[in-house]
Amino acid sequence: MESIGVVFIIVPGTCLHFVFEWSDHSKFVAVFGAVNESTWEHLKLAFWPALVWAVVEYLYFRLALPNPGFAKAFSVLTMMLVIITGAWGIDVVLGQHVLVVDVSLFVAAIVAGQWISFRLMLHSTPLPRRDLFGFAVLLLLAIAFAIFTFFPPEISLFQDPVTSSYGIPEQ
Repeated sequence: MESIGVVFIIVPGTCLHFVFEWSDHSKFVAVFGAVNESTWEHLKLAFWPALVWAVVEYLYFRLALPNPGFAKAFSVLTMMLVIITGAWGIDVVLGQHVLVVDVSLFVAAIVAGQWISFRLMLHSTPLPRRDLFGFAVLLLLAIAFAIFTFFPPEISLFQDPVTSSYGIPEQ
């Protein structure tokens, strides 16, 4: 099931890179799609589809799999960690972003996250507190993406490397 999740996350995640512009800069869409080229905004491309996939899996398999909330939270955090470290590594090694490398990094992050999710659900003892913790982490991340879209901290994670600006570009 997690291999289907890889495709489910990659396809809409790729579209989320462009949806803000396609929506004529809708503030609502800004929460879900990348509003600039910062690493933080690229994390949305993995987070939102992974969250939807987590809900789908939870609705269909919650009784059969232990700790789906915990597994999915850890999966999303893995994806984010791979994207952040990979993006910064690309900056250090290449000094610039190359589309094929960026796309490969995105795919690798999704595969890593889904693999972690699979392993945790396969080899995990059911613990309701662990699951609640996972759902809380996912909720906090969703809130953070919404808030930081409009009020990004002025640190490198949130800085658009193309324009050196933060958050939604001025129109």
